[in-house]
Amino acid sequence: MGDDSNAVRAEIEGDGDVKVVVNGNINTSGDDSTGIITSAIGTTEVTVNGDINTAGHASLAINTNSLGNGNSFVTVKGNIKTAGADSDAIYTSAYDDGNAIIAVTGDINTSGDDSHAIYAYAGADVRVGLIGNINTKGSGSGGIVATSDDGNIHIGLHSGSVSAAQGNAVQFIGNGDNLLTIMEKVTIQGGSTYQKDGMTSKNFDVHGGDGNEKIINLGQLSTPGIIDLGGGRNSFDNRPSSIFESGESVILGSRNAFTNWGEFSPGGTDSVQHTALTGYLINKPNSQYTVTINPSAKGDKNDQLTILGRAILLGGTVKVSSTAKTYDGSYTILTASEGVRGRFDKVLDTIFADNTLSYKRNAVTLSSKSKGFGFCHFARTANQRSVCTRFSRYANNKPNKKSIRRPITQGNSLNSSQVSANGTTADSSGGYHSPTHLELALLNQSTEDGFRAALDDLSGEIHASLKGSLVDAGQTTVAAINRRITTNVDNADPHTATASVANLSLLADDRSGLWITGYHPSAATAATSRGSLIDMGLGGVLLGFDRELNDRWRFGVLGGYGQTGVDQPIRSSAALVDTWSVGAYGGAEAGTTRLSFGTLYSGHTIAANRSVHIDTFSEQLSASYGARSWQIFGEAAQQIQAANLMLEPFAGLSSVSLHTDGFSETGGEEAALTASSDTNRTAFTTLGLRGAIALRDKIQAQAMVGWRHAFGDRNPSSSLRLSNSSAGTVTGVPIAVDALVTELGLKASVSDSVNLGVAYHGRYEDGAADHGFKADLKLRF
Repeated sequence: MGDDSNAVRAEIEGDGDVKVVVNGNINTSGDDSTGIITSAIGTTEVTVNGDINTAGHASLAINTNSLGNGNSFVTVKGNIKTAGADSDAIYTSAYDDGNAIIAVTGDINTSGDDSHAIYAYAGADVRVGLIGNINTKGSGSGGIVATSDDGNIHIGLHSGSVSAAQGNAVQFIGNGDNLLTIMEKVTIQGGSTYQKDGMTSKNFDVHGGDGNEKIINLGQLSTPGIIDLGGGRNSFDNRPSSIFESGESVILGSRNAFTNWGEFSPGGTDSVQHTALTGYLINKPNSQYTVTINPSAKGDKNDQLTILGRAILLGGTVKVSSTAKTYDGSYTILTASEGVRGRFDKVLDTIFADNTLSYKRNAVTLSSKSKGFGFCHFARTANQRSVCTRFSRYANNKPNKKSIRRPITQGNSLNSSQVSANGTTADSSGGYHSPTHLELALLNQSTEDGFRAALDDLSGEIHASLKGSLVDAGQTTVAAINRRITTNVDNADPHTATASVANLSLLADDRSGLWITGYHPSAATAATSRGSLIDMGLGGVLLGFDRELNDRWRFGVLGGYGQTGVDQPIRSSAALVDTWSVGAYGGAEAGTTRLSFGTLYSGHTIAANRSVHIDTFSEQLSASYGARSWQIFGEAAQQIQAANLMLEPFAGLSSVSLHTDGFSETGGEEAALTASSDTNRTAFTTLGLRGAIALRDKIQAQAMVGWRHAFGDRNPSSSLRLSNSSAGTVTGVPIAVDALVTELGLKASVSDSVNLGVAYHGRYEDGAADHGFKADLKLRF
């Protein structure tokens, strides 16, 4: 496109309204080439479902004008980008008594000078809603600028960020009652100081005018720079369950109040920040004031709120977020020029430090003394100790040698009230010695139980417990194969049919057999010192074909698909495994003695996920990897006939080798684990008794009871490590040494070539139970 080439232009000179709907993307490249321009005496309405990109000078993305008493509506569901100077992303005006209403779901980026992301003017009210991110780079380019002559302004930020590198991030211009509402997690950041007309001026995160400005935070608001609400009756409400992370200053005006019902943390929990508050602080009961302490910092060592006004403390809790395990000393955390009235309810100790508060007329001081405990002192289980040693610099009382370089986001130099984003100052090499967000969450635990729960959440135990679940699932598959070999109703005579239990000679009918079995057990394993409670669900189907070789031998092949679900609710962890299996089996008999055997190969596709939530630290982690198992199994049995009752003592042996591939979790940076491949080998013996009795013609009842014993790798484990840490062994829920296995079912001969069966099967062991049902269909031809 060339210059003066608007993509969409809709104007009415006389009375009337304009409505434009665009479903698609718009791109312009020339100067004075706006994406959408509308003008009307009445109402203008623009709806865009798509992206807009403009590149030239004075090339706005959307420019709408209601010149009479009409309203101006702009709705965008998409992203907007402008590159030229004087190129606002959205400019809307509604004159006289008109209202300007803007709703954006998407991201806005402008790079030219004097190019606002959103500029809204109205004679009456202005409403702006944003779900997304705003980023402006040019000089004098604001994020959201809202102007009203005689109405009120309401800006609602649902989630995302508003950043203006060289302008005000959010600006109110008007004399009315103006409101900024924060719904979820939002960062608002204006630019640094700038020179204009020979004078030095500042940009603001939030800038008010002559109206009555109010901020209501219902989510998590971070403002690294300055909030200046200007003149008027201003207020800032940090509502219950909300978090406010302040920056350099909050200017409300004399006797205007910042009221804290939620959590107030200067600079956030991982950085030291001195915040100046102009106005009153009213700290409500059940609120929290979080103070970051960095005893090794070269400059300011702790958060401090300096109030140019009065502090009214009606209760609440002081919580410490320290970059060190211990931080002995005294720290002034609050001063108030007009005095401190009231008290906090309490200050929380950490498991490593005792904290106390002292009060003077104009100040509150926090004092701390070490309890003398080592970092891993409170770990109780083997898994907790293994996780603890991942943080070797604390576990071994070594200094933090990890350097993290973080940019300074405001200004060009580091001053006493501005330190790195995670709470420390730069050393001579330009790096920062600081703990990670995860380490901060561990260092500042206030209870022993909370610390242990955090270690458990970090363990990645689901990966180890899953191995035991796959081994157990393999035994379910082997049991289904054995049932095919040992139970048949091939003869219509009830006595003969009953005797057919575990009698392979009844397969010798000069015909082939096709069979299918579906199974669906579920199990719950109680927590132990090695692992937490797990729930396992298993479902699958096996399809086989076998044929007689002579009157003593029969061989077959099989394939199947199964799905195993494992849930560890207390660890916020779960896994889903898809399994494909192929195998071969056979059997032979000599008189009343029977022998059966087989082998099974299975390929597993694993999708595991877990959530780590420790105070304000949170990551959602997932891993996809593979595993393979190989099983061999055999069984010997002796038939005992007594009238129409058949009994069969048996002894079985099964051995499984499970190889699990290595993996690295995704979805997080600090709690994500990496594992190497490994192999587990477990064997099982089963001694038991089967029985069957004829109930009526072509129907028999069958039962089994047995004792299963496991040996070998009964305690499944995984070698797991964090990035830049050594690996540690984490164990899962162990496979039971001994278990009682049972089965009870019915078999029926529908016709000479079709048999049906249903059965309940269970496994009972110390702290666990497994219940399931299966159905069989066998066809002979």
